[in-house]
Amino acid sequence: MSPGKSSILLTLALVSGVGGYVYWSNQTTTSAPLEPSSEPVIIEEPPLVVVAPTAPQEHPPFLQSELEPFLEANCIACHGPDKQKGKVRFDSASWSLDGRDSIEFWSEVLTVLEDGEMPPEEEPRPDAAQLAAFVSSLKAELEDTSQLLADQSDSFQQDLDSLVEGTPLSQEIIQPFLEQHCMQCHGSEKQKGQLRFDQVHWEITTNDAAQRWQDVLDVLNGGEMPPEDEPQPSNQELIDVLDSLTRSLVDARKRLTANGGEITMRRLNQREYANTIRDLFGFEISPHIIPPDAEADSFDTVGEEQFFSANDFDKYFELGKKIVEQGFKWSGRPLAKNTNKRIEPENPHTARLRAKVAEFKRKKQMLDAGKTWQEIGFQDAGDMKIYFRQRFDYDKPVKYLEYPLVDKAFYFADVRNSARIGVNFERNPDIRASYRIRINGGAVEGAPEVRKYLKLDSVDGVVGIFKLDGTDRQPSEVELLRRLRFGDNSHNLTIYENRPEINGGVSKYIKLVDKPGAWAAVWVDWLEIEGPFYRQQTNFFGELINAKDGASRYSSSLNSDDNAREFIERFAYQAFRHKQPEPAYIDSLMAFFEENRANGQNFNQAMGEAIAVVLASPSFLYLEEVGSGTKDRQLSDREFAVRLAYFLWSSLPDEELYRFAENGSLSDPKVLKGQVNRMLTDWKSEAFYEGFSSQWGDLDRYQAITVDENQYYLFNSGVRYSAYREVVEFYKTLVSEDLPITNLIDSEFIVANSLLADYYGMPITRSEDPNAFQKIALDWNSPRGGLLGQSAFLTMGSNGERTSPVIRGAMILEKLLNDKPAPPPPNVPELSSASKQPLTNREMVQRHQSQAACASCHSRMDPLGFGLEIFDTVGRWRDTEPVGKDDINIQESGKLVSGMIYRDLDHLKALLKTQKHKLAKEMIESMTAYGLGRTMEFSDEEAVLAMVNRSQYTNYRMRDMIHIITSNPLFKTK
Repeated sequence: MSPGKSSILLTLALVSGVGGYVYWSNQTTTSAPLEPSSEPVIIEEPPLVVVAPTAPQEHPPFLQSELEPFLEANCIACHGPDKQKGKVRFDSASWSLDGRDSIEFWSEVLTVLEDGEMPPEEEPRPDAAQLAAFVSSLKAELEDTSQLLADQSDSFQQDLDSLVEGTPLSQEIIQPFLEQHCMQCHGSEKQKGQLRFDQVHWEITTNDAAQRWQDVLDVLNGGEMPPEDEPQPSNQELIDVLDSLTRSLVDARKRLTANGGEITMRRLNQREYANTIRDLFGFEISPHIIPPDAEADSFDTVGEEQFFSANDFDKYFELGKKIVEQGFKWSGRPLAKNTNKRIEPENPHTARLRAKVAEFKRKKQMLDAGKTWQEIGFQDAGDMKIYFRQRFDYDKPVKYLEYPLVDKAFYFADVRNSARIGVNFERNPDIRASYRIRINGGAVEGAPEVRKYLKLDSVDGVVGIFKLDGTDRQPSEVELLRRLRFGDNSHNLTIYENRPEINGGVSKYIKLVDKPGAWAAVWVDWLEIEGPFYRQQTNFFGELINAKDGASRYSSSLNSDDNAREFIERFAYQAFRHKQPEPAYIDSLMAFFEENRANGQNFNQAMGEAIAVVLASPSFLYLEEVGSGTKDRQLSDREFAVRLAYFLWSSLPDEELYRFAENGSLSDPKVLKGQVNRMLTDWKSEAFYEGFSSQWGDLDRYQAITVDENQYYLFNSGVRYSAYREVVEFYKTLVSEDLPITNLIDSEFIVANSLLADYYGMPITRSEDPNAFQKIALDWNSPRGGLLGQSAFLTMGSNGERTSPVIRGAMILEKLLNDKPAPPPPNVPELSSASKQPLTNREMVQRHQSQAACASCHSRMDPLGFGLEIFDTVGRWRDTEPVGKDDINIQESGKLVSGMIYRDLDHLKALLKTQKHKLAKEMIESMTAYGLGRTMEFSDEEAVLAMVNRSQYTNYRMRDMIHIITSNPLFKTK
């Protein structure tokens, strides 16, 4: 692309409509719309920072000519260029009261002069009249300035109040410790390291103060202080101080990083971009071809953790061109008729094996008959020797051909890399569609349940899990609906037996889970690919390019040069979420379109580039929320509809939601509740269920944990996939059925597919679709139920090799008790290095706690984690724990930091349920942050607690919580 054309495109994308906003590095500034021929104007502004109000910036010097002689005569000798006692000097002092620092400086000067502390007694005393005049003048100036400060605007004063509102330190706990162990070296007489504790301000109001206390915490954690030659505090003393100081610093950091509830304008993340494209063009798009999101500490919706650059613009523009090209290709076509293609997987597999066996027999007979290697057909004698030595080329096919159904079915057996079936779609499948994959087959008689599962794989991993438990006489039939996507390298899939990749291969795995001599366990008679099926009968882009008489106000067809302007206007209006683009912006796009046409591009090509600019524009890529006022930052009805849609659908509002926003009825509580209920039952809400629950549950971390499948051979890729889905499907069930949030702690059911139910060792009732996730009632004595019994949660509470009560306890604190632990102090050894002798996890953790730096936090985390030790590394029930060469019985009990003792997991769950209000606060804060696109702050505390209290009256039911969030004023302001 030429530099001139690139600059025009950048200008067109940046200047995308209302108000002429220019966006860069996630900041905004208003500007006039740019002409298409101009170079791009990129205005970069630093983030808005609220600062304390000051006096007028150009305050005139206060009586410098009268006051300076007094300072020169009485103060400069000790506070000038030669000496700076107390780090104070007057030869370079500011003579303008233009900021808080200068005001505080001169106020301190006034105080010491009024108190007679200066000049020192041993120095010549100033004339009394001169001193009185100096003091009087200085006081008058400071009083005038104080009045000016008091007259600042209310909003400025509120900013000041929020800045100076600090985080209290526990003077009751910390001061006695400092007096006993620190004051001797850091008090009024000594200030080693320029640090003193005799004048402590018991509130953290600035980042500098927070860092000073962090330094104190670090040296205490590291055992550097008190010095070894000084009396040492008791372990409990140190634990109490470290715990108190850590909690205060965590709170202080939250306060000091707060931005007053302002929402940073945020960009569409990968999920939202893909869903928005789907709703505009009617086809899915693979996330692999979308510019990646920045790694987020909270949710991928949080604007302050996003970034955008000119390089990203180029990527979105190029991607937009490909998307529009596919839009013209598919949206103009009628929907295809449904067809059915059957695959008989045994053909030509069985015939090939029979030929292989026959060839081996023929050559062996010739060898036995005394034929030479030349006569048999080998290249040389060595070639013949190798051939007959490799008996598996003959033995395995012979064994395979002995199975009874080889002429009508395919057995999954390890015969020369053929233990898989390819699922090949038509050569150019319709990316708007889904295809139903139907499999008919069964299991070998006597096969264990664990070997009756097949997995359907794509290049991205597991797509689905099937259980085939039919028989020779009565095969079973299962199916899965596969949605195609634009951007996938291949739409084809592969079917495997669901088993792990372990050392020793298939034979080793069979020895572990099956009877001796078993080989194949499951077979497929046939599979069918049926389709295409269309979830959406129409899409916006298709309606646009196929517009005929009556569809457009002024034209018979939009797909022509004469109507290009209307085409662009209507697309931009929809893509910008019903925000009308500025005429100057449309003019620029039209000029760009006409230039491309003049350069020889056809209509689709020229329009494709113009639409691609729209798809790379800030008004599309960013969720613009201008608001209707400056004080309350109230969202407009349209903006509220957009926020609601991206909260529950991760995509555009539909026409019904727009209609209610445009007629003003969305502000009616009954209408809003009805719309939220409608949206949560729509298929698009799957984006919310997975988008929120997977991030709240940290499932990316779960996916990243490497589990040794040689040791945990039942935890294979199919189980990993199913455990991931369990978290999502469980959350979906809680919301869909409006169940109390306490189900996250303990429930009378799980939501699982048949593979996961087998993995957990419980029966599953066969339903219409036995491979789908379904509610399964638990026996009264089952250890499952709630988040604490789910494999994904428990696997995250391990290092992939052994369980970790520490991690599991920390997860309970954070997810169920709304109390995220502070990061561990530096240089703390890993648990594995706590002892060279074999120890149980409990013993290892307790030895680790012998360090006060660890105990201050671990006393809260570890006892919670001990209750989950009855589950192994990958979430399976166990009674014993391997310690060295022995198996030691698991001790389920624990003593919480409150002093309460629980007997077992059931008792621990009962205690956690008494704290359900904390779980409700965690869930409401998290869902609100996800929906608002910003982290929750101290300024939100009142609103959050009000929502928690309101949800209490409905027993903290999950769907009710969503209604409470979406109707709260917090959700309707920017």
